[in-house]
Amino acid sequence: FDASLSMQWEKLERSYQALEALLRSLRPADRFNVLVFNSEVAGFAPAPQPVTPEAIESALGFLKAQKLRGGTNLNLALQAGLAQSGPASYLVLISDGGATEGGVRNSRIQELYARQWNALAAERRPRTYVYGVGDDANGPLLQMLARQNGVME
Repeated sequence: FDASLSMQWEKLERSYQALEALLRSLRPADRFNVLVFNSEVAGFAPAPQPVTPEAIESALGFLKAQKLRGGTNLNLALQAGLAQSGPASYLVLISDGGATEGGVRNSRIQELYARQWNALAAERRPRTYVYGVGDDANGPLLQMLARQNGVME
């Protein structure tokens, strides 16, 4: 979940609604975590958690307590997401894709992510779902990231 300054106002509200709908659609057999990023990454939990109504409410509370600040370090966020992937997992990126830190060239970000994704054992490679937010979303980058067995909306 992108919590950088570029996600202010409507983009933040739409992102929150998308994440809330996603979390509420999870099944009891699923596991989840919420990683919030800007210049740094903060996790709701150290590892994916079982889905319970209480865990979802706690995750949403954690998200609401985060401050919008700093730039957007997509490389750091994607690396943190991949570190938590497991069998049959999904990495869902909710962002405008406007990288401003940790590598900002689209091709470099995509190459690094593809390399890290391919370095995982095949059963640990997550499907990469990307939700691009805002009319200024970096569509080319977000579409490239979704090439890792995923989709971009």
